[in-house]
Amino acid sequence: MVAWMVVLDRLPTRSRLISFGLNVESLCLLCNRGEETRGHLFFQCEFSSRLWFVSLSACGFRRSVLIWGLELDWMCCMTRGCSLPALVLRLAWNDCIYMLWRERNERVFGRAKSSVEEVFKRFQEIVRLKLSGRVKQRQLLRHSALCESWDLLV
Repeated sequence: MVAWMVVLDRLPTRSRLISFGLNVESLCLLCNRGEETRGHLFFQCEFSSRLWFVSLSACGFRRSVLIWGLELDWMCCMTRGCSLPALVLRLAWNDCIYMLWRERNERVFGRAKSSVEEVFKRFQEIVRLKLSGRVKQRQLLRHSALCESWDLLV
């Protein structure tokens, strides 16, 4: 649901709140550098860019992180079909977006800040649990490196 709200640019980012007339600070809570817009939060912000880079690496991709529109286009192309790599990438995308928004909200409400590594570990567990029982053993064997990255039992 959060990923769909991001695609539609309907999340209450600080820049959107300001456009509604609210008096809030515009600075991104994840990096304290840029204005908190959709494009910045996903994935121009240093924190979110590092998290997405780690996620891409766990999915077997070695490339730089792109701006929001290009990432979205790339994801639409790469997640077609029902192969295990496409499924894992879809889950990683959705859960990365969700965990970034959750981390941002944790900081809005004054809770402890987490590192990129801590956030990745939490959403890695979510992806692993979502995949448990949905994936056939032969798929696991065929994609052992991917399974190892996401702690799936082979």
